[in-house]
Amino acid sequence: MYPNQVSPSTRTFCCRLLLCGGFAGPAGYVASISAVAIHELLGHGVTAWLLGGTFEGFALMPDGMGWAASSAPEHENIVLAGGVVAGVLFGTVLLWLAFRLVHPLARMTCLLFAFCSLIDATPYAFWNSVFPRPPGDFGRILIDLQLEWVRWTFVVAFGSAYLAATVGCNIAIFRCFESILGRLTKLQAVVLAWGFFGLVEGIAWFGFDWNQLIQDVGRLPQFVGAGLQLAIAPVLVAIRKKELEAIKVSRRCWTVSISSAWLAAGLLVVVLLFWLQHGVYWGDG
Repeated sequence: MYPNQVSPSTRTFCCRLLLCGGFAGPAGYVASISAVAIHELLGHGVTAWLLGGTFEGFALMPDGMGWAASSAPEHENIVLAGGVVAGVLFGTVLLWLAFRLVHPLARMTCLLFAFCSLIDATPYAFWNSVFPRPPGDFGRILIDLQLEWVRWTFVVAFGSAYLAATVGCNIAIFRCFESILGRLTKLQAVVLAWGFFGLVEGIAWFGFDWNQLIQDVGRLPQFVGAGLQLAIAPVLVAIRKKELEAIKVSRRCWTVSISSAWLAAGLLVVVLLFWLQHGVYWGDG
């Protein structure tokens, strides 16, 4: 650990924050695409295959859109729900694992993957239950069932899960930043909470067009998602730790971690652009 509990100087704070952002940015993008892959491959594809149906291919897009060529006619609603269920389960397991990791960068990585998986699943199910329209999975389920009480059960359950995932994961990731940055002054906490967690994460919500999932939903999910990120910022400032020693991360560790994150993100973009977004097939399709 660093030798004292004195708040970092402005220069030290900015340098450490840039290092954290330089790692979290590309790692977060890899995590977001991985969440889509879990949703499509394990959630839809493998579920269909296990139920005796077909799984003949998939595609992943650079903006986070994806689809799976999967079907199980006798269990279609289960296959449709499988994507969200897989995302929630995967995110929950990673969240549990994150709190058992000691190194702040390892914990941050695990939390980013958990957060992206949960946020890929819960708001999607929530908004598609509020607006039960195709081509979204839960919209198709609700159109098939035609049961209003099921719709409202989904709205309450996934709305609560969405809020809990947003608040809980943001607080946990903020704690990771604190463990690296050290005991923050109020101004430093404001810069971190409003700048990174509020502004940057809020803007990230506008990188995906929700109309691809829910017909004519507009920008409402984006504004609500960004609004939640801004709303969590003052909470993060309020809960900052008053007594904290920063865990020192070596220069070599930073170099390896940041380089690996950017290399993984770059390779992923190339694979997405030249291969996965065009679809991968192994069936007759």
